[in-house]
Amino acid sequence: MNAQAIIIIDHGSKSVTATEEFNFIVNTVKKKYNSPHVYGAHMEISTPSLGDIVRQISNTQIKKILIIPYFLFNGRHILKDIPQMIEELKPQYPSLHFNMAAPIGKEEQMADILLKRIANIE
Repeated sequence: MNAQAIIIIDHGSKSVTATEEFNFIVNTVKKKYNSPHVYGAHMEISTPSLGDIVRQISNTQIKKILIIPYFLFNGRHILKDIPQMIEELKPQYPSLHFNMAAPIGKEEQMADILLKRIANIE
């Protein structure tokens, strides 16, 4: 098995509603990607953490992990915090290969979503 695990990571929140909305996104990606190896993780406050999910994956035959930040822009969490978390995990899991995707960022679909919100209020 040479499957890749996908970990979608957000900041984490005390809000149950925010966590439920994040889990909805994770489960929707899992269904559309058609893989059981899509997970959600939180940087802080909520569980599971990135380390929790990596530990779970390390007990499988998966060797590649793609971490996708569920953030809009290249702020501190993207440029510093998440890469540092990954670097701290690498020595603990030398058989795993980590990659990190770009944040959601400047995608044209984001403007379409905002236009949809505007249309719903007018």
